[in-house]
Amino acid sequence: MKKLYYCFVFIIAILISSCEIYNPKEPIPSYIRINKIDLTTVSAEGSNSHKITDAWVYVDEELIGCFELPVKFPVLKNGFHRLKVRAGIKVNGISATRSPYPFYTDYNQDITLVEGQVITVAPTVKYISNVQFSFIEDFEGTGHIFYPRPSGSDTVLKITTIPSQVFEGSGSGIVGLSYADTIRFFEMVSDPNTRYILPASGSPVFLEINYKCDYPVTIGLYAYSASNVYLGQYTAIQVNTSANWNKMYVYLSPIITSSIGGNKFSVFIGTLNNTGQSTATLQFDNIKLVHF
Repeated sequence: MKKLYYCFVFIIAILISSCEIYNPKEPIPSYIRINKIDLTTVSAEGSNSHKITDAWVYVDEELIGCFELPVKFPVLKNGFHRLKVRAGIKVNGISATRSPYPFYTDYNQDITLVEGQVITVAPTVKYISNVQFSFIEDFEGTGHIFYPRPSGSDTVLKITTIPSQVFEGSGSGIVGLSYADTIRFFEMVSDPNTRYILPASGSPVFLEINYKCDYPVTIGLYAYSASNVYLGQYTAIQVNTSANWNKMYVYLSPIITSSIGGNKFSVFIGTLNNTGQSTATLQFDNIKLVHF
């Protein structure tokens, strides 16, 4: 009887051991928390205003994922590792087109992960050293680089210093349209005497802009040949209304590529109040044309 008992115990032990082999213990993750990503700039790069919405996270060069901020996420690793975070944006303000912003540096940090514990990191990025700014307009001076469209625009951009209308600093750009007074069409173009040579090889080109508007605004480029022959007007995006100050990264590369023969470009921003809305107010700040 005792032999049967010991045999039974032995079989049970084998079965338990087998269960542990086929059902191993669940690994305990470590956690990383990122509340935000900050941008630092020097004076030649303009404002440090940004709209970094996502963190693209790598551990030892392995992509862990793209996370909307703020976030706490698990990592099935522990011990010493190299963390890399890339600052992510919504291209053209569209959630479906999330991407690392190519002009910001990566953030790198050595971290020690411990199972079940949370480590908080505070990434800070800056513009990559070889980034080119064709222009930066922050409306802080007495003038600005934008001119009314040579024909058709019945109003102009002005600089406001009224604190409630200024995004940051001492001034912002403002436009007022009035349907009743037939002041309905607005379009401003970057300095026509300084057309910009932009990469046409698919290299990224963006227009950064802070804005607040109660009427949709269209942003795009005028294209010219190397000998300054006008080739056409190309729309990049229509910006929807925003009751609060917002920031957008407008991707210009596709329309640069599609402008056959385009070698020089001017930026335009405009709108046509043709819906009968009695008034429309458009406000802008920190407009940057950025590329490599």
